[in-house]
Amino acid sequence: FISIFLYLFTLETVYRGRGVFETLGLQMHLQPNDIAFKASFGTCEDVAGSLLVTCRHVEDFASWGVPLVDAISNIRLPSFPEITIHAAWSLEHRIGLRFSSTKPMSDRITGCDPKTAPHKMLRCYPLTDDAAAAYTAAVCNEFVAHTHKLLSKHPINLQQHLLGLPTATCVLLRGPSSYTRVRLCVCVLYCCTTVNGCATVDEFTSQPDTLLYTAPSTHPSWYCYLKYTCHTWYWSCCQHAGTFKYFSLDWYL
Repeated sequence: FISIFLYLFTLETVYRGRGVFETLGLQMHLQPNDIAFKASFGTCEDVAGSLLVTCRHVEDFASWGVPLVDAISNIRLPSFPEITIHAAWSLEHRIGLRFSSTKPMSDRITGCDPKTAPHKMLRCYPLTDDAAAAYTAAVCNEFVAHTHKLLSKHPINLQQHLLGLPTATCVLLRGPSSYTRVRLCVCVLYCCTTVNGCATVDEFTSQPDTLLYTAPSTHPSWYCYLKYTCHTWYWSCCQHAGTFKYFSLDWYL
């Protein structure tokens, strides 16, 4: 977000959602047609044919529920066998989620997270009239229903329920997004993998004095300023942050 505001990119034209940042931070490399989500495990139950989300933050998930991430990764959706699904654990109940397809997909859809509980699970809807958005929304809705059935019968959740402990029986989809082409000169300071997103691409280095090879000719007015800023941020902040990385080139965000 700092790079967007500093260099005058607008949220409307660049920012597509948190999903792509979450998945990149987990080393889940994306292709241009992939759709990424900042997802999380929740608890839900069937009520009159609908899913009622009773908990959005599954308690102590890291100590017992991480194997459930593998249980929903690489599953096949009955109505969409061309979809490939990959999930990776982030921290606590949070995961990164990537959908890949041989058909065109779109991130112009809504999420299904009601953002409060108890509340009925929301359906994903297309935000545009194109077929790719409608297709992607349908994929998401089937994924939510299919994973609920799978998770409800998983031995880990059955054991948790038997002991009267929290269960993780649904996946909440948030922040659908995909790659967008932008041009950035960027500095990144981060302290955990949930927010390092774009800094995982190979073009970032760990050297605070990395030269801006394109900047002297394309942006001479702020070349020296950026170089000075890099050194200042590095020495004053890096002992408190986890990692410092820096780069300058065309990149897919």
